[in-house]
Amino acid sequence: MEENIKQLQILSSTIKLTEDGATFWITIIVSLIISVIFLCLQIYFFRETRKYRIMFHNFFNKRENYGTFKREMTEGEEPITQLVQVGSQGSDLNYLIVEINHYVAKTKGTTDFTVIQNKVERKLNMRYDQSTARLAFPTYLGLMGTFLGVFMGILMFILGFDGAGNISDDSIKNLLVGVLVSMFTSLCGLFLTTYNNGKAGSARKKIEEDKNEFYDFVQTELMPSLDVSLVLAITKLHETVDRFEPAF
Repeated sequence: MEENIKQLQILSSTIKLTEDGATFWITIIVSLIISVIFLCLQIYFFRETRKYRIMFHNFFNKRENYGTFKREMTEGEEPITQLVQVGSQGSDLNYLIVEINHYVAKTKGTTDFTVIQNKVERKLNMRYDQSTARLAFPTYLGLMGTFLGVFMGILMFILGFDGAGNISDDSIKNLLVGVLVSMFTSLCGLFLTTYNNGKAGSARKKIEEDKNEFYDFVQTELMPSLDVSLVLAITKLHETVDRFEPAF
């Protein structure tokens, strides 16, 4: 009888160890899946932020020095000074130059530098906002992973108690695995966010330098060539009076 009881106890202990071992491996598998999911999401938002940051950083990248040329908009009229498209094909800089050239052609001698400056600032702010809109998402995801990992570890730890209030070694391992997952996701999120923050600061500094160079060129090379001379202004006034004179 005693031998049967001992055998039952041994069998019960073996089953308990097997269950604890299975629970431990389940915890590891679930933890790995959670880590991979959160890491993929963090990398996704990191790469999206990085893409817009690079576009912001390379806004004023050009193939050659800034330049101007004369373009005759309408036959018989005086040619208008235009900016040369010095950026790469499809770049933000080329689109900006196209807008400025269109504005210069429309104003015809009444071009205002403030309007050009406003166009530049709006495009730069748009790109900068895109590069920082989801900058902190990897950190937020890391915090979510932290809470989820700790919650899972504590849950498995509580489930490891037996009826007598004892705790097994596998239950402690389950808790440590959950904490490890939380630390891993947080570390990855902090690293990716810190990296993008550092690069964003460098991009901002470079943009300020490139923007000042562009403004200097516009003010010294483009704007003076757009001023209407006194003789030309009097001539246009005379032509306008001649057209309206018969009506009076």
